[in-house]
Amino acid sequence: MKTSKLLFLVLAAGILTRIVLWCCQSNAAGDDGERYYRESQNLVEYGVFSSEIGTPPSPTAHDLPLWPTTMSGILWLTGSKAITTYIAGIFNLALMCGATFFLLSLLAAPPFNCGTKGKILAAAVLLFSPESIPYSLFYMPDTMALFFLCGALKFFFKGIYVSKKWLIGATLMFSAAVLAKPICLPVSIAFIFSLLLILPTPFLRRCAWVLACLALLTGSMLPWYMRNKQAFGTPGLTTISGTNLYGCNWGWMVNSWPESKRIEALEQNKAIEARAEEFDLMRRSKILGTYAKDQILTHWGDYLLFTIKRHPRLYCGTGTVALFRYLGAEGCCTAITKSTQDGQPSSDFTRRDSVIAWSIQYVSLALLAAIYLIIICGIVSGACAARASGRLFSMASVAFFAALGGMLLLALVIGPITATRYRFIMLPFFALMASFAYFPKRRP
Repeated sequence: MKTSKLLFLVLAAGILTRIVLWCCQSNAAGDDGERYYRESQNLVEYGVFSSEIGTPPSPTAHDLPLWPTTMSGILWLTGSKAITTYIAGIFNLALMCGATFFLLSLLAAPPFNCGTKGKILAAAVLLFSPESIPYSLFYMPDTMALFFLCGALKFFFKGIYVSKKWLIGATLMFSAAVLAKPICLPVSIAFIFSLLLILPTPFLRRCAWVLACLALLTGSMLPWYMRNKQAFGTPGLTTISGTNLYGCNWGWMVNSWPESKRIEALEQNKAIEARAEEFDLMRRSKILGTYAKDQILTHWGDYLLFTIKRHPRLYCGTGTVALFRYLGAEGCCTAITKSTQDGQPSSDFTRRDSVIAWSIQYVSLALLAAIYLIIICGIVSGACAARASGRLFSMASVAFFAALGGMLLLALVIGPITATRYRFIMLPFFALMASFAYFPKRRP
């Protein structure tokens, strides 16, 4: 079979699989879909961005506005939750198609200069990583962030190798990705600063482009900063960064300590929480986040060991339970987790549920293992290609370090928070790295 036909089949299979699943959906909320829907509902009914239930609800800033605002537009037009969530699912499916298009277009151009076989590997990783299927269908912002991130990468390298004007589009795409998911912010800043090294212009012009892109990135998010200033009295992008740093990175580490050490830390936590309660949500998040950061730096050895122990779990989840939950097959979910959706122990599943659930789970695990093997081969092949190019900033080197750097940076940001959903945003970099597993047609 010609490789071009095989690429078409991979793309068609990835899209058709999602269409079939979308038609069979039962519970498309995923981990946090109901919260995002509530935000969109509050926008329509009260004109307030809030995840709270109330009349009227108080403003919140846990999430960023792009996805809830999009859903609120659909809800305003339809007036129906069921129709809104179904349309949100097909909208996410379209965004996944767009992300795949951006990825393949990126691979076809400098610095990747990838042949069709490499594109097949990249498309397969993006579309068929086990977590990719359910998390690209839930009515959550993950797919929107993925779409804008892939578009930003496409425009970013087009700005370097074709016309610098494309860097403006790349920055706007990065901004949109951040306004969908805040985890895209460190990646966006890292790529913008990389212009100091790889943009083929005199150094002062490179500096000017970096400053211009940073100004545009900041300016794109300024309205949301001002909204939070008006709502809370304290400017900021989101409360999730501080609360996650405090509750997850620091909080989980504390709970892993021996009892005497844990009790002492928990007492200190209560004191800082009591102090933070006196302030608005944004200020409270900053206080807790700063405290957590200081404590992590103080106990950096413990935190490093804690992260090393937990982080590998990020790469083990398959998303199979999420997929069964999407389809309403709670018996299959229980067969795998041995617990209900509320986390209570349960044995309420049939032998048929168990056979189906574990068959899919084993297939998912085998697929995940194959993908990781391809990525490892890609890392080795990409490193060899970069070394063979003989220049630090050759196209092969830039392509390899962009894929590897994005992957490692996201791994660092995610740290010990190992929910399978967090791996979804890493898929573009996994796919880019996988494409290096076949690289004979690349130019140095």
